Parts: sequence; structure tokens; C-alpha cells
Amino acid sequence: MQKPTIAIIGPGRAGSALGRALRSAGYPIAAIGGRNPDNVRNLAQELGADSLCSAAGRSVVHLSGAQDRAALRPLAEQAGLRTGVFHPLQTFRRGPQAAQNVAGTYFGIDAEPQFRDQLTQLALGIGGHPFDLSGIDRALYHAAAVFAANYPTTLLAEAIALASQAGLEAETARQGMTTLLAGAVKNLSELTPAEAITGPASRGDQGTIQRHLDALKRDPELQRLYQLLAERTKQLNPDKEAAA
Repeated sequence: MQKPTIAIIGPGRAGSALGRALRSAGYPIAAIGGRNPDNVRNLAQELGADSLCSAAGRSVVHLSGAQDRAALRPLAEQAGLRTGVFHPLQTFRRGPQAAQNVAGTYFGIDAEPQFRDQLTQLALGIGGHPFDLSGIDRALYHAAAVFAANYPTTLLAEAIALASQAGLEAETARQGMTTLLAGAVKNLSELTPAEAITGPASRGDQGTIQRHLDALKRDPELQRLYQLLAERTKQLNPDKEAAA
């Protein structure tokens, strides 16, 4: 089956990573468009893309997890375009290496049946795992993605800062805490959260928790965050908490 020609609108992190992955998978990239002329020109040159062609009779998708197809309704109503959602449930860094994250990514798809089938094949063609986004509470879904992809980075930054304040050299703190987080993520890829969780809150060790809270008194906001996370962690394994 002939692979469809793709146009990328918005050469940001996600658009650039997907463009490179699609190109590597053999999909022709027809055009790049966006607000930043330099970014558009650079990605177009890299992918061998031509200038934007006429949109008549074409299809367009957006990559946002927060918005549904209604965001593209004017294009459907005024230009006759088929519209859809093709949300990569993934985090991308800047640069060519970001395309390496595409294979294995889950792609949320929302479109009319025929177009949905095409988008499903598109996801499979770049090594992805398609799933249906239609009828999903987008705000709650996107909040879940933010919890998974954004806030661990914030928590890691706090962990690195605390380790440095405790006396570790800055690079040791960064590498040590990053390795610790990577180990936790690896465990989560093989176990449920309740099975993978470790630490004082998971085993009901209130004495250690209190010592941590005492050490965090200099930063009341972080202390409250720790306490809230500890309570949520206890809920993952209530049997251990009851036994304690």
C-alpha cells in the first residue's frame, strides 16, 4: 500500500521528532509550515520537503492531547479537510535524537472511521501503539499525561537540590538521583505501582517520615508536598499501613 504524503505544521519538538521518524519509516514529507521561518526552513531542508501545497482535498491532524477534533472544525467546515487527533503520549527533547523516542510510543487517535484506520496504520508504521481517544475526557487525560511526563522532572529537580543541600557534590547529586529515578521507572515497566513502590511511606515507617519532615522545615511548601505525597503513597499499599 502506498504511504500517504505528510505535511508538518509546527516544527517544534513533537512535530520535528515525528517528521524525522516518519521520514525514516519511508513516508514522504511534502511540506513544513509554521510561525518560525528559520525552524521551518531548517526542518524542510533536513527532510527534503517542498513548499506548502494546496490543502484542498487533504487531511490534517493536530498533536495536542488537551484538545479534541473541535479545534480543527474551521478547517473541516471552511476548507473541506478531513481532521483528526494524533497525540503522541511521549515527551520529546530538541534535536534529531528525539526521533529515537517515537518507536514504542502510544498514539491517541480520534477521527472518522476511514481516516482513523489510516492514522492507525500511520502509528503502526513508525513503531507506535495506537489507541482510541474518542469520547475521552481530554482535560483529565492530559492532566494524567502531565503527571507522568512533567512532574517527575520537577520532583527530580527538588531531589537534586536537597541532595546538594545535604552535602553531595552537584554532579554526584544529579547523576545519583537521575539513576535512582531511572531504576524506579524500570521497575514500573515490569510491575504495578503497588508492587514497585518502595520507601518509608510504602512500609508505614512513620518515624523516618517524621525525620524527613523535620529536615524539611526550612521549606514549608516542600514539606507540605512531601507530606501529601507520603499520604498518597500509603494509599498504594493500605495493607502495609494497617499492619504498621
